[in-house]
Parts: sequence; structure tokens; C-alpha cells
Amino acid sequence: MRLRVLAYDSKVVVTAPRFVTNREIEKFVQSQIDWIHQQLVGNPLRFSFDQLWLWGKVYQVKWLFGMQSGYQLWSDRVEFLLTLPLTSTSAPTRILDSSQNPFLKPSHNSSLKPPQNPSLHPSLSPIFHLSQSISQKALDRFYLDQITQQASKRVLFWNEKLKTPVKKVVYRKMYSRWGSCSPDRQRICLNTLLAKYDQAVLDYVIVHELCHFFEKFHNQRFYQLIEHCLPNWRQLAKQII
Repeated sequence: MRLRVLAYDSKVVVTAPRFVTNREIEKFVQSQIDWIHQQLVGNPLRFSFDQLWLWGKVYQVKWLFGMQSGYQLWSDRVEFLLTLPLTSTSAPTRILDSSQNPFLKPSHNSSLKPPQNPSLHPSLSPIFHLSQSISQKALDRFYLDQITQQASKRVLFWNEKLKTPVKKVVYRKMYSRWGSCSPDRQRICLNTLLAKYDQAVLDYVIVHELCHFFEKFHNQRFYQLIEHCLPNWRQLAKQII
């Protein structure tokens, strides 16, 4: 029998031969309960109301409600401020200086600081009334903001080092791949969820995609190119397999 915990939705999946009974499967799962717990707690992609992963570090999360939307990133926590009513579709504005970096593009995803005394609506409980869909949208904006700021610098670095002709970087939340490239369009795409992992993993994915500008296939030459840039690429790749 084989046991897996799916990264994106934390579902426990058991693969077993047809002759194995349900009772045997349940017994097998119970015997692996400690391992399952470890996988759930240590999974950066697992959704949680009270904590998040950013660049390989765990931060506590606090949800506030007020008339503005945005977030404040501290050394040990992230405070999200959501607009009232909770169904509001208003989007905050992020102001970024892209003059010095062609890969740093302004967008509607904000890193606005909440006011000094954010108003917490007296009739709302941040835990009870906060739905996963609403909080997930705030988290998606947060990770897009973080990956844009960090990856733009790293793409610029590796683009110059490898002499690749990349002129555009797209950031997108994806469920089946960590990155992609379009050499003919001089573009690469990076998964926003890479912001959950150590920054060295981000470097690996960037180098992986840039190496495809020189070698289309995953052959020996391709991996030699990666190893020339990142000798420890195998250890980094294991974190996101």
C-alpha cells in the first residue's frame, strides 16, 4: 500500500491493491497517523487561518477588519486588514519603483500598511466570520506581492549571469508546475507559491527555466547547465517535488 498527503488540499490518499479490504486500509492509515500529522504541519502549501510560510519561515497571522485593505509584515507575524463589508471587491494599490528593474511591475496587489488603530467591527469574530475564500484571496495578493519583489531581483541577476534574452516575467498561482518558459516570446512564468519556500528554491526554479533557453529537453546537457550554476540543485529540487 502507498500513502500520500496531497500538498495543495492536504487530502490523505491511499493506493492499495483490489484485494485489500477497507478495514486493512483503515488500520494502515491509523498506523501512520504520526507521519500524516508531520506532513500536514510541515507542508508550506497547507492552508491555515493562523499561520503562513514565507521564504521558508513560519509567520503567525492576524486578521483585522476595517475600511482599508492591505497587510503589514513584521519579523514574526503578518497582519491582514480586510475591508468591510467582507463582500467588498475593492482592491488596494501598490506603488513600486520599476524604473531600475524591468521585471518589477506595479500591480493592484498591495503592501499597504494598515492604519495605526484599525477598527475591528464589534459584531465580527475574525475566526468565526472569516471564510477561507476571503482569506485565500488576501493570501494570494500577499504572495503575488512577495514573489514579484523578490523574484524580479533574482531574475535580473541570473538573466545577466547567463546572458539569456528574457524580457518579461509573469507571476501566476499554478497547481501543476513551479515555472514555465517561452523562449520565442523571451518570457518566463513563475508560480507565486514559490514565496512559501526558501529563496534558494526560487533561484533553482529561475535557473531551471532560463536553462531551457539553451536546451529544450531535460537531458544530460540541460542538467549540466543547472549544476554549473547551482551545484546543490538536487537538494533544492527535492523540496518542491
